[in-house]
Amino acid sequence: MFDSDIVLPSKDWLFKAVEKFDQNGSVGIVWAANQYAPKNASIVAHCFFNLYRFFLRERLRKGEKLLPGGNSLILRKAFEEAGGFDPKLHFGEDLDLTHRIISLGYKMAIAEDPIIHNTMCSLKEFTRKQIWAASSLQMQDRVRRKLVDICMTWTAEKNRNTRGRIVGDAFSKHILISLYGMIQGIAKDKDYSWLLLPLLLSIRLTTHSAYFLKSEIIAVYKTLI
Repeated sequence: MFDSDIVLPSKDWLFKAVEKFDQNGSVGIVWAANQYAPKNASIVAHCFFNLYRFFLRERLRKGEKLLPGGNSLILRKAFEEAGGFDPKLHFGEDLDLTHRIISLGYKMAIAEDPIIHNTMCSLKEFTRKQIWAASSLQMQDRVRRKLVDICMTWTAEKNRNTRGRIVGDAFSKHILISLYGMIQGIAKDKDYSWLLLPLLLSIRLTTHSAYFLKSEIIAVYKTLI
C-alpha cells in the first residue's frame, strides 16, 4: 500500500521490511513511517516532513499506540480477515483498513530504513491537499464520522470522548508538539525550513476547522428536521 510518489532508497529495502513479519508472528502491518523529502525538494516539503518525523518520534517516545497509515506492507491474511479496503472511501481508506486490522489483534512494526516521499512540492499543493482531506471527512454516515475520530487522534487506542473533545484535544496537541519541534529544529539542528511551520499549521487548522464546523452544523440541522 504505497503512494505513487514514493522512492525506495535501496535495492534491499523491501527485503528488510518483509523480514519484520518473520520476526514476530503477530505482526500484520509493517509501516514505512520514517519518511524524508528529496534533497532538492522545496522548503515546504522539508518543513512538512520535519514536522511529520518529529510528531512521530514524540508519540513513540511517550509510548502511545500509533495507528499506521499509508506506505505500509500488510499481511495477506490480516488484509482478508479485515475485509480489505472500503470502496466507499476516497480519503482515509488506509487508516480505516489498518484500524480494523489492529482491532483484530494484529500488531504493527516500523521499518527502520527511511523512504523518500516526493510530495508537498509547493504551498499551493499543500493547501489543496488540506482542503481535499478536510472535505473528504465531512460526510455524515457512521463509517465516515468514525473515520474523523481515527484521523484526528492517529491512534489505535479506543477513545470514548465526545467528537468535540477529540477534535479539540487533537488540535491542541498538534499545535504544542509542532511549536516545540520548531524551537528544537531551529535551535539544535539549525534547520530554518521550520520557520515556515506557522504558515503550514495555520492553513491546516483553518481548513479542517471550517469543514468540521460545517459537518457539525449539518448534523444538528438533520436532527431538527
